[in-house]
Amino acid sequence: MRSPITLPRLLGFRLHGFEPIFKGVVEQNLPTGPNIILGGNGLGKTTVMQAIIYGLTGGTNDETVEDQKRLRWDHGYFRERLSASGAGYVEVDFAFGNQQFSVRRGFRGSDVTALCAGKKGKWNENANEAAVAFGRAIREFGGYQTPQDFSFVVNRLLYLPETRRLIAWDTQSQVRLLMVMNQDAVMEEKFRKRQEQLRLLDSTKRHLHVVIGKLEQQISTSSLTFAVPHICEGKLTSLSV
Repeated sequence: MRSPITLPRLLGFRLHGFEPIFKGVVEQNLPTGPNIILGGNGLGKTTVMQAIIYGLTGGTNDETVEDQKRLRWDHGYFRERLSASGAGYVEVDFAFGNQQFSVRRGFRGSDVTALCAGKKGKWNENANEAAVAFGRAIREFGGYQTPQDFSFVVNRLLYLPETRRLIAWDTQSQVRLLMVMNQDAVMEEKFRKRQEQLRLLDSTKRHLHVVIGKLEQQISTSSLTFAVPHICEGKLTSLSV
């Protein structure tokens, strides 16, 4: 049995290029919580929260993170709302225990574009190297097997958007969360694939039942003629019924 995962602890964030929602850079250091964002309707509270989640995970545009296509989102969510979407980006400071990291994502794509390890570390702005380093960080210090597992936990356990998808009513997500959080001996990915195979098998079975039902209905309502062997005066003939 593997060690349990570590949940990320938010330390701060910076939002660049969020006009016309915000003017200038929005930045905030977050002391040990709880932290509360207050404001009237339409002032950007939801945008701040979703930007933080985007910076950490890149959204949910992955079937292994969000199985419902209508609820998936990524950098396109911000590109549609920001006037300088191509130049905008999000930076989020977080920690796994005592290990601190800062991650940056822009809006030309959802991948990590830069990563900084340590409170006074230097930014690695090589996108490929930063993405690899981010994956290594969440494995070694967070205990997650994949970035998708990390994104799933953050989006389903730590973030409650306005869609109000309560985990209490989603037994499938509950099972996956428990397996990812405890890193059980049965690998979660293998379990998920077997679960998908079972779902497809059940769907095929239901489809066959429908087909069989239609055939039975056609047989019961159709007038069919069968040729039955019949012996008459020593001669073999056929009798239609």
